[in-house]
Amino acid sequence: MLADHGRKRQPAFPDVPTLMELGYDFYNDTVHAILGPAGLPPDVLKRLEAALTKGVETPEFRSAQEKLFLDPVSMGSKEYERHLKEKWTRTEKEFKELGIIKEAATQPE
Repeated sequence: MLADHGRKRQPAFPDVPTLMELGYDFYNDTVHAILGPAGLPPDVLKRLEAALTKGVETPEFRSAQEKLFLDPVSMGSKEYERHLKEKWTRTEKEFKELGIIKEAATQPE
């Protein structure tokens, strides 16, 4: 491997630098999300978030992620919304710099 696209080096490949370390202003998180319908009642959202957080912390889930060289991160709905907006802004900037787009067709809500 020449480089990794993550924010930090992978424990399985400690000698492989990240693209950021090599001077490229780029990283890409591998994100798995569970989504529900808009307007979920707060108590239902809270229970779902708690159950998902508990699942991410299990040894079985951690082991499966390690086999894929992934570093799981658990986010609540507000954190995930912030993450998506940040990703949108970063991707839009990169696509403009690369000449892939002139302007985004839509904006995040």
